[in-house]
Amino acid sequence: LLQILSRIQYIEKNADKRQAILHFDLRLDNLIESRDEIYLIDWPNLCWGPALFDIVHISASLQDQTSFSAAQLCQIYQDVHHISYDPDDILAVAASLSGYYGQNMYKKTPSAMPRLRVMQKQIFTNLIAWLSEKSDISDLPGLKS
Repeated sequence: LLQILSRIQYIEKNADKRQAILHFDLRLDNLIESRDEIYLIDWPNLCWGPALFDIVHISASLQDQTSFSAAQLCQIYQDVHHISYDPDDILAVAASLSGYYGQNMYKKTPSAMPRLRVMQKQIFTNLIAWLSEKSDISDLPGLKS
């Protein structure tokens, strides 16, 4: 496992560097549709970085709301936009995001955001399933209730 994590860390440092403004919390509930436009709301995590982070994040977030896996959603995005990301870069970003969610999903739930930790566990679970499906990681820890 240490070899795999070391490899992921190396890949993440050398990942695709296509930069963009990142929402860094891109989920369906942060999109509002009007008659002819879609608005992206809730920008407290606004930053500049590899575009792949938002692509992987929304793919993992949407998995529970579609019949597609996060990996399939990420591939659909690439196909529609005629771009291609290295599969190792995608897994490195998924590993980075799963670390963020793994660290935060068991923290105390803020009273103003009662669904936050449930949503974080769902995204974490989707990211871990993606990593398990696409990498050599097979023995993954279970989740506490």
